Amino acid sequence: MSSETVAMMQGFFRQFAESDFAIAGNAHAFGDWAAKQTYIALANMMTTAALIGIDSTPIEGFQKANVEKLLADKGLIGPREYGVSVMAAFGYRADEPKRAKTRQAVGDVVQWVE
Repeated sequence: MSSETVAMMQGFFRQFAESDFAIAGNAHAFGDWAAKQTYIALANMMTTAALIGIDSTPIEGFQKANVEKLLADKGLIGPREYGVSVMAAFGYRADEPKRAKTRQAVGDVVQWVE
């Protein structure tokens, strides 16, 4: 990228961090925001997996420090650079569900606002 493009992007990010979301200078707020962003990628991964017949589920409630230590010990992450915010399991179900899936009518769960 050109130096002008980089400068423009830095300006956008600075405004976002300092004004729009007020996360600049607050490591905890910035970390929370960054962790939330992982859910966007996770949702896309899970949707894509479903489209090709792979089941998935998000996982929270894990022992973050232990998971990060395990990944660092295996050489998969640099703990000073990266952390874990969410996990997901992907695979194929062993058995089909005992009952058929049911869906509610779109009109029962969606309200269109114009």
